[in-house]
Amino acid sequence: MLVEKISWQDIGFSQLVIDYISKDNLKNFYTFYPSISELEKAIGARQYNEELRHVLVEVLQEQYQESHLAPPDSLRLLARQNARTVTTGHQLCLMTGPLYTIYKILTTLNLAELLSQKNPSYCVVPIFWLASEDHDFAEVNHFHWFGKRYEFFSSEIKGAIGRCSTSSLANWLESISQLPEAWKSAYTSSRTWSEATRKLLHHLFGKYGLVILDADDRRLKRYFVSIAAHDLFDHIPYKEVQCATEELEKLGYKIQMHPRTINLFYIKEGLRERIEKVENQYHVLHTEIFFSNEQIRKELENYPERFSPNVVLRPLYQETILPNVAYVGGPSEIAYWLQLKKMFSYFNIPMPALVPRQSVTILTPNQTNKLRKLEVSIRDLFLEEISLKKKYTFQHSQIPLVFPAQKEKVTQLFAEIESVVRKIDASLVGLVQAEQHKALKSIEHIEKKLEKAAEQKQEVQLKQLLHLREKVLPNNIFQERYDNILSFYLNYPAILETLKEICQPFVWEMIVLHLEN
Repeated sequence: MLVEKISWQDIGFSQLVIDYISKDNLKNFYTFYPSISELEKAIGARQYNEELRHVLVEVLQEQYQESHLAPPDSLRLLARQNARTVTTGHQLCLMTGPLYTIYKILTTLNLAELLSQKNPSYCVVPIFWLASEDHDFAEVNHFHWFGKRYEFFSSEIKGAIGRCSTSSLANWLESISQLPEAWKSAYTSSRTWSEATRKLLHHLFGKYGLVILDADDRRLKRYFVSIAAHDLFDHIPYKEVQCATEELEKLGYKIQMHPRTINLFYIKEGLRERIEKVENQYHVLHTEIFFSNEQIRKELENYPERFSPNVVLRPLYQETILPNVAYVGGPSEIAYWLQLKKMFSYFNIPMPALVPRQSVTILTPNQTNKLRKLEVSIRDLFLEEISLKKKYTFQHSQIPLVFPAQKEKVTQLFAEIESVVRKIDASLVGLVQAEQHKALKSIEHIEKKLEKAAEQKQEVQLKQLLHLREKVLPNNIFQERYDNILSFYLNYPAILETLKEICQPFVWEMIVLHLEN
């Protein structure tokens, strides 16, 4: 196994995340820096409601039992008072979605193992948070496998995706050849998308101790009622997050999410719509559902499961019900979590350490061989297409394609002419300078013609090079944001074990994995 590392700064990675790990500008937006020493402080400082722990474990045990899965041993450990968690999460993407979902999970597993080793008086359990209440079906209904997009369409999927039936998936899945049976069975043997995702992730990562939680549960949401009430009636989350958002904007950072006055959805079977206050009533958008102040207060008390947090409140809900010390996320997640510290402080809920997930690019043996034959660096493949072509053309041309020395001679020659002209008639200096500009432009025109001719001579190599770049940056985005793990899983059965070795926490670089036959 050959591994290369490329600095995030060299590949156009999120500047906010780079500044975050560099401790620049952002110290006021987090509680614990992502390091072993800081996480040890977080573990020691984390207090937890033991009554809630009992409820949490009970819910998890029921979810595994209903899915006909044997829970990992780590679920048993979670029942102990000395248990803490590290968490990651994602939407219920078909077949795990983009590669970075895998990298988030593996980074979380390794972080939990590392913290448990370093702190033997505690056991640290890795949690995957199913974003089962999200309702944007277009974000989860597809995956990319060997460059082809597989997309499932269904008019039946409405409301929270985790609650939706998987029954209509069966025929579509049968049409996909080579799909591993266990992956297919995760969906065909499940009642809901949430259950199917749990089964698939358990199949892939259960042996490592990953505990998979669907927090869309009445018993857990009871512990979030008071915070939800603050959101509905006095809009505290909006005020606190908006304040931090404005501070980040002043520092020049792009804002990942904007808080709303009310950050809750109303959720029932087939329905998840935003709640807005219109005059003196609460309206569930796109419905005929209205509540008075007193009615929605009673609804929240009696049916907490009907209130679903959005991106602002979901982290707060997560940290309310988990004994959590760290969240592992990608650049976008780190960005919006940094907007939340003031809100966490207001509610006196500990904000976890934010640990950037590992970033990985995978090359097959054939791709690595082409890279070597073309005599280019893996770093070059992260360049813009035009820059890459130009660099390759210049480096592999047998003749010089630019004439810097000749340009310098022309400049010197015209400087001498200008010196003479200035003594005789200064009004002609402009003419000399114009002619100099024309002469230099003529040379640049010749250089461009030569560059184009050289490109034509290297047409075959450039096509190979751009094809290779497309594997690293499909559609001009990082491979990890596009390809699915299936693109490597079938041909490299040990790919997850290999990736687990390299997806270590606290490695702030792009890892390039060169697979071997």
